Amino acid sequence: MAWATTAARSTADSGRWFFTLTGGTASSTDGPSADVGIADWESYVGERQVGTIWYAFNRIVEADGNDLASMYNWTQRQLRKASDINANATMGSTAQDDFGTVNGNIARLLVEYVGATLKTFPGVYIDSFDVNDQNSIAIRAIEASTLGLDAESVPLQTSEITFPFVSAGTITFSTNIVNEPTTETLYRMYFDYTHTETRTDLQVTGGSTTSTGALLSPSTGLNLTLYSTAEYIRIGGFTEAGNNGLFYINSAASTKLGIQRYDGSSAIATEVAGDTVVLRSDPFDTPDAIVVLDNNSSAIEGQVTSASIAFSFDYDNNVQGSHGGRASGVTAPVTIVAQALDGAQWVSGSFSITNQTGLTFPLNPANETVYSNP
Repeated sequence: MAWATTAARSTADSGRWFFTLTGGTASSTDGPSADVGIADWESYVGERQVGTIWYAFNRIVEADGNDLASMYNWTQRQLRKASDINANATMGSTAQDDFGTVNGNIARLLVEYVGATLKTFPGVYIDSFDVNDQNSIAIRAIEASTLGLDAESVPLQTSEITFPFVSAGTITFSTNIVNEPTTETLYRMYFDYTHTETRTDLQVTGGSTTSTGALLSPSTGLNLTLYSTAEYIRIGGFTEAGNNGLFYINSAASTKLGIQRYDGSSAIATEVAGDTVVLRSDPFDTPDAIVVLDNNSSAIEGQVTSASIAFSFDYDNNVQGSHGGRASGVTAPVTIVAQALDGAQWVSGSFSITNQTGLTFPLNPANETVYSNP
């Protein structure tokens, strides 16, 4: 764990926090981007981002990926020590790290359990905790105020913050793909779709061929210029079977999209408005398909290296996709694909990421029986 000195928040600079060693009178509230009254602003090492907002902390506990109970017990053990428990010069700038000796047995408390929730005391943040525990943590940040700290560097004004909900789970693989440890045994998670529009005023006219036609929006409620030529959309809800499915947009105007069937063989047919029709962007199984990003904004993909691979998902904030993206805070339908060579066949599975942890998405491909690599 480490202690740091506190800092000032900039109303510009994306709400980030900054530190000055020499101090002085700032000429504005905008920090380094506009201030000319203080010359030695530097980034504050105690800032942490929760959701989209940056907060300040002056005591950092390192969890090293351990579960909350283990981290709590370790912290309580540290606070029984008569020796220094402050890991100085590990956070950043020497000026900020040089807090000094903190003997554990006389230090202020750091964390506490309130029911099943682990809460930090004012000014304390937990780094590198297990993402599966994120939904069971509440932290107390330093507020930007004139009240400052007490004699033991504990903030006199604080606010309690909870993290955005992070879904978490594992993708499990059958033995036949796990036992083929080559660079070709790969997996990837895609959204089934992202942005959704639901309308009752859409109609279809047939085109010059059975696979082409036009999607029209006679009312002003939906501006079809939201969509662009060369995009793919999934349409559902029309009475005529040929008007539902995957389509390629070959022309786009404010009230009319030229569409061409991308899947299936049913003919596009003329149909009047009245049905509840759903348009879905970035559909899976088209070139527009979008790979799902995890809670750290990394693609959920890679080589199959074990029978169980963990993933996380920012359920409350992920808005990937076109036209405004996925609606956050709702179930995300996804498809996971995996491939191998001689051990297992190509396989895909459809799943739903809900606001839960402990999700399990199994992929069990059949054995490959025809592969040959002469």
